[in-house]
Amino acid sequence: MKITKTAVAALAASSMLAMTACSSVGGTTTSQSSTSTGGQIEDKTMVTVVKVKGIAWFDRMDVGVVEWGRDNGFDTRTEGGDDVSPEKQI
Repeated sequence: MKITKTAVAALAASSMLAMTACSSVGGTTTSQSSTSTGGQIEDKTMVTVVKVKGIAWFDRMDVGVVEWGRDNGFDTRTEGGDDVSPEKQI
């Protein structure tokens, strides 16, 4: 299979576009934000859903998720099934 320069350029352009769409604007992260109803503070929660808990990759990722949440004022956790059955993954 021969890859043309056009195909490589299209792949690179689409990758850059995807990464730009996932980036944030502003450069600062606040630990809490105020709502539009009088400046009340709202709680922020982020849940990362993994395929199965107990795999070293996801256990290590959970450490980073919790650390990021602590640093940025979010309640973070990782959820997932204890085996790879499709019912538990849903």
